[in-house]
Amino acid sequence: MPNWIQNNLKFDASDEEMQNILEAIKDDEKGIGSIDFNKITPMPESLGIECGSNTDKGLRMVKEFLESLPEDIANQEGFYDELIEYLHDRGKDLPEEDRKIWELGVTAVDNINRYDAPTWYEWAYQNWGTKWSANKCRLDKENKTLHFQTAQRAPFPVILKLSAMFPSIQMNLEFADEDIGHNCGRVVFKNGDIKEIYKPEEGREAFEFSADVWDYDLSDMSLHLNIPGTKYVYTGTEDYELIELFGKPALFTNERLTPADVPQGLNLYHLRRSDDDDRFASIEPEVSVNHGASVLTNETIDFGENGYIELKDETEPNFTGQEISIDDYVTENFCLDESEEQSGGMNLCQ
Repeated sequence: MPNWIQNNLKFDASDEEMQNILEAIKDDEKGIGSIDFNKITPMPESLGIECGSNTDKGLRMVKEFLESLPEDIANQEGFYDELIEYLHDRGKDLPEEDRKIWELGVTAVDNINRYDAPTWYEWAYQNWGTKWSANKCRLDKENKTLHFQTAQRAPFPVILKLSAMFPSIQMNLEFADEDIGHNCGRVVFKNGDIKEIYKPEEGREAFEFSADVWDYDLSDMSLHLNIPGTKYVYTGTEDYELIELFGKPALFTNERLTPADVPQGLNLYHLRRSDDDDRFASIEPEVSVNHGASVLTNETIDFGENGYIELKDETEPNFTGQEISIDDYVTENFCLDESEEQSGGMNLCQ
């Protein structure tokens, strides 16, 4: 299945102008509030043949035959319609299966000469910018905005043509891929021309723009702004081990995390290993040498004047052996029980 693109097309138009546009572009079956690309750039009927291996095979068959013709016949002026008719007739003597493939090839060759595309698929991308017409249309009358979805790409050629049909109306198209943060932006059209292009910067700006286009709350997608506020991090995977640290739950990972990896609202600390590497020696705000692990906590840790806390047997982290996500940790979707299997350890219960 293709990625879907959410398109929000806003018209700078009067009520009367808006009604005229909606009447002109509506899908006859769905009515006002829909958009049918065929009403703007109609697809020729002959392009409605299958796009696939049979058509490709038929194209090769017909092209090979045409290449075998004397050059003066193939290039004879005014001979084109007769040639296409001859090609159709020639296929009548072929076995049924070959005849079907041959007919596809003849139609595809004719389509290429007339429309620069063998089938609907290639033509749609060239003339609509996407392979199908609009889907999931919805009209916001108050804001004069038509919401709809397209496959893989925004329909720039269609909206460009539409703006030429209504030259006095400015049209603002905001689009965003369902792959949030990618393939998104804004294009302003007027009088068959592109007046403005906006492409959000990769990272935070693109994520927030995409979420606005789709009307999503990023937190509902387990996406949260990192501590520096530069990008969104995904918090839904069970990448962390639940530990008990100083009598409270915390998250543990062997990776060296940076503030850019951690969502706002959590505290990032680091464990230093002992010189003989047999235990965790201390927990500190930053560790450059003998880094052992990173720890996330809900509450801040007071390191006092020393700037670190030495870890002893009674204060070392207790490991549950269970993995949870940041989302589970933040929402407290867990509980800690005393474990009989681990001395002083804790177990996860959900």
